[in-house]
Amino acid sequence: MEVIQSGLQSLVSQLEGQINKLQDDRKNVSQEIEKLKKDHEKLSVSPHKLDKDRILLDVGGCHFSTTIETLTTIPDSVLGRMFSGRFPIQFSKDGRVFIDRDGTHFRHILNFLRDPESWRFTHKDKQVVDELRAESKFYGLEDPMFKKNNRVPHSQKWLDGKLKIHSFSSQYTSTPATNVIDTTKTYWLSDKGQIEDQWIVFEFEKDVFVSKIGIKVDNFECTVKDWTVQISENDDKENWKNVIDFQAKCGKQCTTEQVFDGFQVRTKFIRLFFKNNWGPGGGNYILVTNVRFFGAELDSF
Repeated sequence: MEVIQSGLQSLVSQLEGQINKLQDDRKNVSQEIEKLKKDHEKLSVSPHKLDKDRILLDVGGCHFSTTIETLTTIPDSVLGRMFSGRFPIQFSKDGRVFIDRDGTHFRHILNFLRDPESWRFTHKDKQVVDELRAESKFYGLEDPMFKKNNRVPHSQKWLDGKLKIHSFSSQYTSTPATNVIDTTKTYWLSDKGQIEDQWIVFEFEKDVFVSKIGIKVDNFECTVKDWTVQISENDDKENWKNVIDFQAKCGKQCTTEQVFDGFQVRTKFIRLFFKNNWGPGGGNYILVTNVRFFGAELDSF
């Protein structure tokens, strides 16, 4: 019996020792946490303590002055999160927030954030455009600044000479599909007897914004009647998205250029899908003349 009691007392003593050690460790950890908090406060300041009227930035040695309102215009961007109030901001000795990036194009980043709706960027040097795009990607701003589906170009024009015929459903030997973009030629005819579901794919030199299509109508019963604008991210014949349906005026009623609008697309490939013609008398083909596209190249705005 005495042996058992002695063993229990020894076990209790061990447990008490371990409890005391844990308490000491906990105290030490708490002290260390407090020390780290104090050190952290010396090195940084929360955004709510920043001067909201003026923020000084040092971007790779280039100095800028702006506001928190501007920097948080796009909340989910790198800058938006950085100055959101959720994270501490570290200052350099001269009171600036340092960002370790090349500051060459940062003024364009700020100008976009100051007025996203009106911001436009045009430059003839593709390298400059690519450099700005890379910077916008780092800051999480590539989509709102450059994404094809987000912005309407400020200046549009007829994109003559900016495209080629990529492929087509069929063509009559003496009137090839290339005629539709060559104003010195006459017209394109589908192969004889092909009077429905004929198409031509147009490929642009680069991604474009298109808001109008012009087609010149000739006085023939085989002039195209119902047709559809389709787009694709590539030249995949099975991956075409319908954009809008149109009906051309009958060739017997109109022989001038018709302009079709009411849509906006951004793409490199456009397919005009011709469903039928104005036949039947003598309309053993589908005829299309002088196709033009109105819009802008996407890297020019």
